Order: sequence, then structure tokens, then C-alpha cells
Amino acid sequence: MRVLLLALFVLALNTSVSAAHALVQDHSQHQQSSDNDPFNDAQVEYVCPMHSQIVKDEAGTCPICGMDLVEREKKQEPQV
Repeated sequence: MRVLLLALFVLALNTSVSAAHALVQDHSQHQQSSDNDPFNDAQVEYVCPMHSQIVKDEAGTCPICGMDLVEREKKQEPQV
């Protein structure tokens, strides 16, 4: 019974520490997608092969893993 209570306590502590850590992480360095920018005429964009949320308009490296961004055609969304 003590082992079970200890295991539950450790699990609860780990969960609360993980949740607190997620709240204090700095996300200001992350690249935001510019798909909604009406002034962006570029036909290509650069994306990280491992982190598809990292999209830039120029070649460079992924700020998360450091891999080179690869070129892809910009997704064309239907005009309304």
C-alpha cells in the first residue's frame, strides 16, 4: 500500500512540475508562419524537414534542431 501511495505521489509531482515548466517556456524565438501575410509574393518557402511548423521565406537553419531548411513551393490557398 505504501509503495502504491509513493508511486501516485511521484506521478502527481512529476505532472505538476511538467505543467509548471510548460507555462514558463519562452516561445518568442519560434518562427511564426506568414501564410496570412497579403504582401508576401514569394513563390517558395523554406521549411524544416523535422519541424514542419518552422516556415521561413528565406533559406536558413531551424531554430529548434539546427537542420538546414529545405525549399518547397508555397501552398496556394483558394482566393475567396
